[in-house]
Amino acid sequence: MQVFGVLTSLLALLVQLPGSAKTQLTGVQTIALPANTPGDALGLAELGTAEAVERLCARNITSVQYATALLQRGHLWECLNAFSEVDVERVLTEAQAVDDRAAAGRDVGPLCGLSIVVKDLYDVANYTTAAGTPSLTGNVPQNNSVLIDKFLAANGVVLGKTRMHELAYGVTSINPFFGPVLNPYNNTCHTGGSSGGTAALIAARATSAGFCSDTGGSCRIPGAMCGTAGFRPTSGCYDAGDGIVPLVPSRDTPGMMARSSNSAYEQAFTALQEAGVELVDVDFSSVQSFSDQLFPDVSGYTFEMPGAISKYLYRHKSDLSFYTLAEEIASPTVYSTVQGIVEKPAEVYPTLQDYINIFSTYRPQLTAMYNAKYDEAEVDIIMTPMTSVPATPISATEPYTSFKGRYLLNRDLLRVTSVIEPEIGAPGLNIPIGLGETSLPVGLQIQARSGALCNASIFSCDCGDFDWVLTTRIQRLL
Repeated sequence: MQVFGVLTSLLALLVQLPGSAKTQLTGVQTIALPANTPGDALGLAELGTAEAVERLCARNITSVQYATALLQRGHLWECLNAFSEVDVERVLTEAQAVDDRAAAGRDVGPLCGLSIVVKDLYDVANYTTAAGTPSLTGNVPQNNSVLIDKFLAANGVVLGKTRMHELAYGVTSINPFFGPVLNPYNNTCHTGGSSGGTAALIAARATSAGFCSDTGGSCRIPGAMCGTAGFRPTSGCYDAGDGIVPLVPSRDTPGMMARSSNSAYEQAFTALQEAGVELVDVDFSSVQSFSDQLFPDVSGYTFEMPGAISKYLYRHKSDLSFYTLAEEIASPTVYSTVQGIVEKPAEVYPTLQDYINIFSTYRPQLTAMYNAKYDEAEVDIIMTPMTSVPATPISATEPYTSFKGRYLLNRDLLRVTSVIEPEIGAPGLNIPIGLGETSLPVGLQIQARSGALCNASIFSCDCGDFDWVLTTRIQRLL
């Protein structure tokens, strides 16, 4: 397996903007630190999640110290445009509350004041949930999503919310309204999407972990582009409740990102072989062909997206309708696709009943075909490159990238190995494996059978810091 190189020349930073009032960028989120904030002499921003939690629980460091160090690092990396909202006073107040409980002898486990970031489609009370789209900039929920409630109950601290591709409907996090999220490894390149802000901040050491979501690669693709671990659990494992802006409920799932081991690609396979793991090739072409016939690219969005977003708006007592929101979409690519959904749904499936039949009859067949490939090859996991290429330059050609003399859609370049499992809800994990030919991160994807990883135990292999977080801490929350 080979990860291909990207363009040999970098294009100037130029974001394609539609010609309307929606095109004005909102500006980079600034982080105003209190006067006389001490420097991060202890190097706390460099801690992985495992070590940070261990030291916080041992009270070797305080939650305020840790949060302050991360805020300082975020301030240094404001240029990435990765935060959508940060309330410094609120962060430090909540961190101090954890420290006060610990000082009073109360249990502050299991997270002990760990600060992490949250993708801007999760509801966090009194933070804006814009989902990267203009019409939701006034959406300030008064309640948390289910997962955020559990996170806070476990003595976690929300460090801030992060930028994303508009409505989570894209793979670059290039957002015409809020501006593109820039890759810490090369500021002229994108971060992948849709959870680009979370990945960028983890890579920049402004947080050690964060909540993301994954419909068709939105946790894993940014992980590959920014050198972080991105985990998509089996769909339906974790209750998202009504507090997450949906895209396609049958494919959506909450996910997590964190730092991970950084071994080289060849070393990863060598280590597996030396450990006695047999590596075999598995052909999924027949499964992919069947999937393509059942689920044309916009099929799920046609019948699920309008109703799902309408339900979110209704439950949040919004005056907006889905159709108003759709008219105000800033991204030309997202706008044209969603308008196609609104105007011509029958071109994909004649009726809603046909779509329901696909799910009730043929989706189980597709799942069985997918799982059978594991049995035929006698394997437990499938490993592939996460994407065809590392991050490419942000350019006026979005959503296309010049690759080997042709202009190809970014989604085709970046989703080539992540297009089957969303249709059946199968899990996947991106693990960073070093830098490619252009000194940009590349990722190794590990996939498992549909229904696996519901308990977030990952695999028997050592997946580094990320494995530790999921198996010993985050699993209790989800």
